[in-house]
Amino acid sequence: MIKHPWWLPTTVPAAIAALSARAWAGGKPAEHVVVVADMRGLDALRAWWANLYNASPLWSSILTVLAIATLGLLLSRLADTLFNWLELKLRTKARERRLE
Repeated sequence: MIKHPWWLPTTVPAAIAALSARAWAGGKPAEHVVVVADMRGLDALRAWWANLYNASPLWSSILTVLAIATLGLLLSRLADTLFNWLELKLRTKARERRLE
């Protein structure tokens, strides 16, 4: 008996459906798609972020990536400071486990 991959029964029909002409919407293609963030009822920071997204999705994406990286760095530094304050030596424990 030949074993097939577990993903094959779902992938092949999905690929056939995606590639067939019936899967595409009929009618003429859209000329210009407008994506707008709903700004009703937002506080100042969220309204500024939504306004930035409405003005330039590219710059809002770049700023989002930078914000996530910066917050990740700050949280890792905070965790490192907390672990040092609690005298948790994670590097030493990891080395001890490897040597055992």
